[in-house]
Amino acid sequence: MPSRTAHFTASVTSSCILPPHSRLPVNNAAKIQCPVFIAHGEHDLIVPFSNAQEMRAALEHAHKTVEFFSRPDEAHGFIRDVNEIALFTRIDAFLRKYNPAD
Repeated sequence: MPSRTAHFTASVTSSCILPPHSRLPVNNAAKIQCPVFIAHGEHDLIVPFSNAQEMRAALEHAHKTVEFFSRPDEAHGFIRDVNEIALFTRIDAFLRKYNPAD
C-alpha cells in the first residue's frame, strides 16, 4: 500500500499543478477583473522591461483598463526623487479614479 505522502504527492501533481506558462500573468490577462497600474523601470536587470510591455499589451488586447508608467533612467525600483514624485502622483490619480474613498 502506498504511503499517504506518496498518494498526496501524486494527487497534487496530477490535478493541481499547472504548466508554468499557464500561470504567467500575461497569459491570464483576460481573467483580470479590475483596473491595473503597471510601473516599471526601463533598465531593470531583474525583471525585463519587456515583461511589463507584454503585460500591458495583453491587457489592452483583452480590453482591460491599464495604466502604464515607466522611466528610462530607473531600474528595479524607482529611486530618483523626481521619478518617485511622478510615480506616486500617478498612483494617487489612479486610485482616486478607480478606487475612490467613500
